[in-house]
Amino acid sequence: AASPAWAQARKDKVIKRDRSVVEGSVRADKFSGVTVDATTIPADQVLRVEYSDAPPSFQSALAAIDEGKWEDAVSGLKSAYHAVKEGEIDARTNRKVTWPCRPWFDQYYFFYLGYCERQLGRFDDALTRFNACREMKDGNPKEPSRLWADAFEMSLECLREKGDVDEMTKLVASIDAAPQDLRAGLKKRAQKQQAELL
Repeated sequence: AASPAWAQARKDKVIKRDRSVVEGSVRADKFSGVTVDATTIPADQVLRVEYSDAPPSFQSALAAIDEGKWEDAVSGLKSAYHAVKEGEIDARTNRKVTWPCRPWFDQYYFFYLGYCERQLGRFDDALTRFNACREMKDGNPKEPSRLWADAFEMSLECLREKGDVDEMTKLVASIDAAPQDLRAGLKKRAQKQQAELL
Protein backbone atom coordinates (compact mmCIF):
# COMPACT_ATOMS: atom_id res chain seq x y z
CA ALA A 1 0.00 0.00 0.00
CA ALA A 2 1.18 3.50 -0.76
CA SER A 3 1.97 5.84 2.11
CA PRO A 4 -0.55 8.61 2.82
CA ALA A 5 0.08 11.86 0.91
CA TRP A 6 1.23 13.66 4.08
CA ALA A 7 3.83 10.94 4.75
CA GLN A 8 5.13 11.10 1.18
CA ALA A 9 5.95 14.78 1.68
CA ARG A 10 7.74 14.10 4.96
CA LYS A 11 11.21 12.66 5.28
CA ASP A 12 12.63 9.86 7.36
CA LYS A 13 15.19 10.92 9.97
CA VAL A 14 18.29 9.08 11.10
CA ILE A 15 19.59 10.43 14.38
CA LYS A 16 23.25 9.65 14.72
CA ARG A 17 25.06 9.03 18.00
CA ASP A 18 26.75 12.43 17.68
CA ARG A 19 23.17 13.87 17.62
CA SER A 20 23.43 15.02 14.01
CA VAL A 21 20.43 14.23 11.83
CA VAL A 22 20.32 12.87 8.28
CA GLU A 23 17.00 13.32 6.50
CA GLY A 24 15.75 11.66 3.35
CA SER A 25 14.22 8.38 2.32
CA VAL A 26 15.52 5.26 4.11
CA ARG A 27 16.31 2.74 1.38
CA ALA A 28 17.77 0.03 3.64
CA ASP A 29 17.94 -0.59 7.40
CA LYS A 30 20.29 -3.55 7.86
CA PHE A 31 22.71 -4.79 10.47
CA SER A 32 25.55 -3.19 8.51
CA GLY A 33 23.96 0.26 8.41
CA VAL A 34 21.14 2.52 7.32
CA THR A 35 21.04 3.85 3.77
CA VAL A 36 19.34 7.23 3.38
CA ASP A 37 18.95 8.13 -0.28
CA ALA A 38 22.50 7.39 -1.56
CA THR A 39 24.33 7.69 1.79
CA THR A 40 24.98 4.71 4.06
CA ILE A 41 25.50 5.39 7.75
CA PRO A 42 27.32 2.55 9.57
CA ALA A 43 25.11 0.84 12.16
CA ASP A 44 27.39 1.75 15.07
CA GLN A 45 26.82 5.46 14.29
CA VAL A 46 23.00 5.17 14.29
CA LEU A 47 21.19 6.10 17.48
CA ARG A 48 17.65 5.92 16.10
CA VAL A 49 15.64 5.94 12.90
CA GLU A 50 12.36 7.84 12.79
CA TYR A 51 10.22 6.75 9.89
CA SER A 52 7.85 9.27 8.30
CA ASP A 53 5.17 6.61 7.84
CA ALA A 54 5.06 5.59 11.51
CA PRO A 55 1.60 5.71 13.07
CA PRO A 56 1.21 8.56 15.60
CA SER A 57 0.82 6.00 18.40
CA PHE A 58 4.24 4.54 17.51
CA GLN A 59 5.81 8.00 17.67
CA SER A 60 4.11 8.55 21.06
CA ALA A 61 5.48 5.21 22.26
CA LEU A 62 9.03 6.25 21.38
CA ALA A 63 8.54 9.50 23.30
CA ALA A 64 7.28 7.48 26.29
CA ILE A 65 10.38 5.25 26.07
CA ASP A 66 12.59 8.36 26.13
CA GLU A 67 10.79 9.41 29.34
CA GLY A 68 10.98 5.94 30.93
CA LYS A 69 7.18 5.55 30.86
CA TRP A 70 7.24 1.85 30.01
CA GLU A 71 3.53 1.02 30.40
CA ASP A 72 2.56 4.03 28.26
CA ALA A 73 5.06 2.90 25.65
CA VAL A 74 3.66 -0.65 25.65
CA SER A 75 0.16 0.74 25.17
CA GLY A 76 1.30 2.97 22.30
CA LEU A 77 3.19 0.16 20.60
CA LYS A 78 0.21 -2.18 20.81
CA SER A 79 -2.05 0.56 19.44
CA ALA A 80 0.35 1.08 16.52
CA TYR A 81 0.42 -2.67 15.87
CA HIS A 82 -3.37 -2.71 15.81
CA ALA A 83 -3.45 0.21 13.33
CA VAL A 84 -0.88 -1.39 11.02
CA LYS A 85 -1.98 -5.02 11.18
CA GLU A 86 -5.69 -5.00 11.95
CA GLY A 87 -6.78 -1.53 10.92
CA GLU A 88 -9.19 1.02 12.24
CA ILE A 89 -12.52 2.36 10.99
CA ASP A 90 -12.08 5.28 8.59
CA ALA A 91 -14.68 7.91 9.59
CA ARG A 92 -15.07 9.06 5.97
CA THR A 93 -15.73 5.66 4.41
CA ASN A 94 -16.86 3.69 7.48
CA ARG A 95 -14.49 0.92 6.33
CA LYS A 96 -11.67 -0.72 8.20
CA VAL A 97 -8.30 0.37 6.80
CA THR A 98 -4.77 -0.44 7.92
CA TRP A 99 -2.09 2.18 8.45
CA PRO A 100 0.32 1.91 5.50
CA CYS A 101 3.86 1.27 6.70
CA ARG A 102 6.93 0.04 4.92
CA PRO A 103 8.45 -3.27 6.09
CA TRP A 104 10.46 -1.63 8.89
CA PHE A 105 7.52 -1.77 11.28
CA ASP A 106 7.58 -5.40 12.45
CA GLN A 107 11.18 -5.54 13.61
CA TYR A 108 10.91 -2.18 15.36
CA TYR A 109 7.65 -3.15 17.03
CA PHE A 110 9.06 -6.41 18.42
CA PHE A 111 12.32 -4.79 19.50
CA TYR A 112 10.80 -1.84 21.33
CA LEU A 113 8.03 -3.93 22.88
CA GLY A 114 10.65 -6.38 24.15
CA TYR A 115 12.74 -3.49 25.45
CA CYS A 116 9.80 -2.10 27.43
CA GLU A 117 8.85 -5.51 28.80
CA ARG A 118 12.45 -6.07 29.85
CA GLN A 119 12.38 -2.74 31.73
CA LEU A 120 9.15 -3.82 33.43
CA GLY A 121 10.72 -7.12 34.55
CA ARG A 122 8.55 -9.24 32.23
CA PHE A 123 11.49 -11.27 31.08
CA ASP A 124 9.60 -14.15 29.43
CA ASP A 125 7.49 -11.74 27.36
CA ALA A 126 10.58 -9.73 26.47
CA LEU A 127 12.39 -12.89 25.33
CA THR A 128 9.47 -13.77 23.05
CA ARG A 129 9.63 -10.30 21.45
CA PHE A 130 13.42 -10.30 21.08
CA ASN A 131 13.31 -13.75 19.48
CA ALA A 132 10.69 -12.49 17.01
CA CYS A 133 12.87 -9.45 16.26
CA ARG A 134 15.89 -11.67 15.57
CA GLU A 135 13.79 -13.74 13.17
CA MET A 136 12.89 -10.65 11.08
CA LYS A 137 14.91 -10.23 7.93
CA ASP A 138 14.23 -6.84 6.28
CA GLY A 139 12.98 -8.50 3.10
CA ASN A 140 16.10 -10.58 2.56
CA PRO A 141 16.50 -14.00 4.21
CA LYS A 142 20.26 -13.46 4.54
CA GLU A 143 20.12 -9.92 5.95
CA PRO A 144 19.18 -9.55 9.63
CA SER A 145 17.90 -6.24 10.90
CA ARG A 146 20.04 -3.54 12.45
CA LEU A 147 18.36 -4.35 15.75
CA TRP A 148 19.45 -8.02 15.68
CA ALA A 149 22.58 -7.68 17.83
CA ASP A 150 20.82 -5.50 20.42
CA ALA A 151 17.93 -8.00 20.58
CA PHE A 152 20.52 -10.77 21.08
CA GLU A 153 22.21 -8.93 23.96
CA MET A 154 18.91 -8.02 25.61
CA SER A 155 17.84 -11.66 25.36
CA LEU A 156 21.00 -12.55 27.25
CA GLU A 157 20.21 -9.84 29.82
CA CYS A 158 16.74 -11.30 30.36
CA LEU A 159 18.14 -14.80 30.77
CA ARG A 160 20.79 -13.46 33.16
CA GLU A 161 18.10 -11.72 35.24
CA LYS A 162 16.15 -14.98 35.36
CA GLY A 163 19.32 -16.89 36.31
CA ASP A 164 18.76 -19.26 33.37
CA VAL A 165 22.32 -20.37 32.65
CA ASP A 166 21.26 -23.26 30.40
CA GLU A 167 19.29 -21.02 28.03
CA MET A 168 22.11 -18.44 28.06
CA THR A 169 24.52 -21.19 27.02
CA LYS A 170 22.19 -22.25 24.18
CA LEU A 171 21.82 -18.69 22.96
CA VAL A 172 25.57 -18.09 23.05
CA ALA A 173 26.07 -21.32 21.07
CA SER A 174 23.79 -19.91 18.36
CA ILE A 175 26.37 -17.20 17.57
CA ASP A 176 28.02 -19.56 15.09
CA ALA A 177 24.83 -19.47 13.00
CA ALA A 178 24.81 -15.64 12.93
CA PRO A 179 26.14 -13.74 9.90
CA GLN A 180 29.94 -13.68 9.82
CA ASP A 181 30.10 -9.89 10.20
CA LEU A 182 28.17 -10.05 13.48
CA ARG A 183 29.94 -12.92 15.24
CA ALA A 184 32.87 -11.10 16.87
CA GLY A 185 30.61 -8.38 18.28
CA LEU A 186 28.09 -10.94 19.51
CA LYS A 187 30.83 -12.91 21.27
CA LYS A 188 31.92 -9.74 23.12
CA ARG A 189 28.33 -9.03 24.16
CA ALA A 190 27.90 -12.62 25.32
CA GLN A 191 31.11 -12.50 27.38
CA LYS A 192 29.92 -9.28 29.05
CA GLN A 193 26.56 -10.81 30.02
CA GLN A 194 28.14 -14.07 31.21
CA ALA A 195 30.66 -12.14 33.32
CA GLU A 196 27.84 -10.18 34.98
CA LEU A 197 26.10 -13.46 35.85
CA LEU A 198 29.10 -14.64 37.90
